[in-house]
Amino acid sequence: MRFVLRFLLIPILLLWSLPALAQDRPLLILRIEAEQGFTLDGRKAGLSGAIYALSRKSAIHGAQSLQIAYDARNRPVLMRLAQIVTQDKDRAALIDTARQLATVIQPTWMQVDTDLPTVMTPPLTEFIQSKKALPTAIPIPQSKPGNLSFVPDQKLAVLDLPIQVAEETRLSEAALKSMISDASFIFTPKTGEEVPYIRYHTPNGRFAAGIQDEGTADTGSWAVQADGRYCIEQAPLPISQCAVLYQTAPDKYLYVPIQEQDLDGKDMRPFTVVFGNPGGLVAPQRSDATQAAVTRMILRGNTEERRTPGGTLDKLYLDPTGTYRGVQNGEPAHGDWTVLSDGRRCLIDGDTQEAECAFLSETDGGTYRLFDAENRSLGEALYRSGNPSGL
Repeated sequence: MRFVLRFLLIPILLLWSLPALAQDRPLLILRIEAEQGFTLDGRKAGLSGAIYALSRKSAIHGAQSLQIAYDARNRPVLMRLAQIVTQDKDRAALIDTARQLATVIQPTWMQVDTDLPTVMTPPLTEFIQSKKALPTAIPIPQSKPGNLSFVPDQKLAVLDLPIQVAEETRLSEAALKSMISDASFIFTPKTGEEVPYIRYHTPNGRFAAGIQDEGTADTGSWAVQADGRYCIEQAPLPISQCAVLYQTAPDKYLYVPIQEQDLDGKDMRPFTVVFGNPGGLVAPQRSDATQAAVTRMILRGNTEERRTPGGTLDKLYLDPTGTYRGVQNGEPAHGDWTVLSDGRRCLIDGDTQEAECAFLSETDGGTYRLFDAENRSLGEALYRSGNPSGL
């Protein structure tokens, strides 16, 4: 159902279009999409502000249209919800959606679950029975009132509610860099989890993470892009996972991941920030390790012959395509190999998908000592040109 009414907040001519970048989408719009199941249809923008158009169609709620208006300072000011109402189930669906949305846009309205049904039911019932009804004011504590109106020839009920929630601040590149370096993110546990997940960031761009009191589980690198995206590369894959970070209160933040260039509202995670490394996590770093480009040159198309701490000799041919094959612990082995931006080479077992990542530190004899992220020895290796063993 297309929304046929227009806000009077922006008198100049505006054109509908989808946002050029998903990251430009306001957090309130993202929350409504993720939490309420609406889909963004378009954005109308001008010098006086902007209007975001959303819609939803479901077996429970029917077809509903939603508009959120922002002023020239990019503050959300008004919500308009519209639905065709011809029977009792339409009335119930409209009231139910209004209650859900009101909890987002009017966070201090504590009695919304009883107030909205009490005020909206009589005029909606009259509209269903007689095909007409008078506009009805919607009293809202500590806020301007809303309004329920009707368009009889379209069988349409329209609910306008002012927005009281403040639009959270998206953190800039400079703000992120000063906040992240030598600090830890403490993520609020997800449903079913009991303890938080902590990620510590070293000043030189490395991170270590894990469940509180369980030690280091994840390691990698972090970076902040010029557009304010916070990105991490987590072992064993050299793939950037990026997010947009918002400050929602003086000491509270929200992590919104980016999936396939789109903001992923369903996986938003609230977190707090503390200085230092209270979790005692161990970040991957060795001053004598080979750089990523050098590591890649040593490995690509060559054979790693490694004497492990247990005394076995592993032989692996590192194919230029990114796969390996050979012998590990006396058994045939195969899988994928990668090089991380921190210089570590990672082997991902083709059967178990377990990974081993190691720094390479060159010796005077031309061999390389291998160390894991916590500086434990993984043996010493010699890299032979090509595949002399025919692996």
